[in-house]
Amino acid sequence: MKKRPTPQKKPNALVSEKFTGIETPRQLRVVLSLLTAPKTREQIDGIAGASNGPEVIRQLRVNGLGIVCHMEKHIDRDGRKGSHGVYTLPMSERMKFCQWRAAMESRGLL
Repeated sequence: MKKRPTPQKKPNALVSEKFTGIETPRQLRVVLSLLTAPKTREQIDGIAGASNGPEVIRQLRVNGLGIVCHMEKHIDRDGRKGSHGVYTLPMSERMKFCQWRAAMESRGLL
């Protein structure tokens, strides 16, 4: 009988090793808002000024910012149980952003 190889942990394919920065005003608004408090998808939509906040989050993840989404339970207006996502920016990711921002400001680019 052949021995199966041990599965290797794969890193999240969406998050690169290094934060490459902010590319759009939408992305900047979202990150600045996440520095103050966790946000729901609906809040991210409003802050980004777009109806597809999760796409902005995906773009930030591709650029190397590890934004976390926790699912929270709720009961909707019809009394049905459901869950919704709440985005947070962990301390390590806050540090990445703050270092990038300081570098951009020192160059006069932000």
